[in-house]
Amino acid sequence: MTKKAQSRRKAKAAAAAPPKWLPWVGLGLAVVILVILAAVGPTRLLALLTTHNPPVAKDALSLTILHTNDTWGYIFPCG
Repeated sequence: MTKKAQSRRKAKAAAAAPPKWLPWVGLGLAVVILVILAAVGPTRLLALLTTHNPPVAKDALSLTILHTNDTWGYIFPCG
């Protein structure tokens, strides 16, 4: 094997490898999450991240159901 082929193979292997800082970012994120969980507790953290106030309707809704046997399109001929 020539030196050029070896250098090409090393270049391809280096390009395919993930960055070296990627595992450290994941580890740092895990540490931050664990510190927050230890500080506030898991239930308190979930309460901070989620909302407990359901949306409130201002007025009651009314629904009118119109039943028809119009299967040939006499009422709405284009629809």
